[in-house]
Amino acid sequence: MTASTKSQGAIDKADKNENNFAANNDIVGHHAYSVVSANDNNITVRNPWGRSAATAEPTLTWAQFRAFYRDYTTED
Repeated sequence: MTASTKSQGAIDKADKNENNFAANNDIVGHHAYSVVSANDNNITVRNPWGRSAATAEPTLTWAQFRAFYRDYTTED
């Protein structure tokens, strides 16, 4: 499963309400992440930049995910 972020402008705007979570975790616009795990409260994504990212696998609340990500794909 992969998830794609919104535009950088949309992320920056939403990040003002999230205490700079996206900026602090290298969640950037128009970028793909793999989904590592999810439950009723959180979703963890993996940045393909790996070790060069501030946080290689940030865990977001579902509200944060909806604020920063535009869609996701699953393999059938």
